[in-house]
This record gives sequence, structure tokens and C-alpha cells, in this order.
Amino acid sequence: MADVPPERPDSLPQPPDLKAVDELRVRLRAEQLESQEGITSPRGRLNRSVGKRARDLGAYTLIPSLMMAGPFVGYALGRLAEKYLDIEPWGAVGGMLVGVVASFREVFLLLQRKQKK
Repeated sequence: MADVPPERPDSLPQPPDLKAVDELRVRLRAEQLESQEGITSPRGRLNRSVGKRARDLGAYTLIPSLMMAGPFVGYALGRLAEKYLDIEPWGAVGGMLVGVVASFREVFLLLQRKQKK
């Protein structure tokens, strides 16, 4: 270590090791090819079938949200109709029923689209 001069702030940086750079390029290219082919690599990358299952899971977790949001929005619109039309209990009830029907329709259409794919 006596023959290596200490680094000074004004000294130029060392050039990169070309062999290490070439090895890095080869590894990156191999990883790009793996991801394009949908192969699961040893580093834990997901293949296409796992991604499809994750998308399906996301779509199916939307169903409970739809079943809660439809009646809630229908009830809120029914209450608003009650305020302006003076139809006291029937606006909320009718709005909630319309919301339930709309929710079931959306769930049916979602399941139908998933079944086609």
C-alpha cells in the first residue's frame, strides 16, 4: 500500500473497469429477455399467470365495494328527492332499491367480462 498515493480531491476519478461493465451489460440483457418471455427468474420475478391472477383478485375485490356503494348512493339521491318532492319515506326506499339493482347489474357485467377473457 505504500506505492499507492492517497486520493486527493483535485485528482481525476479512476476509469471504469471495462470487463465489469461488459458483465453488467450481459446480465441486464439476460434479465430483459426473461421479463419479455414471462419466465420466472430465480430472483423472484412474477410470470404472466401470476400477474393475471393478481388482476383478477383486484377485480373480484371490487364486488363488495360495488354492493355497498350502489345502495348508499341510491339512498342519498332518494333523500335528496324527498327534500324537494315531499315524498317522505318513499324517496329513500325507492332510491335504495334502484341502487341495489344497479349494483347487481354492475357485478353481473363485471363477472361476464371476466368470464369472456
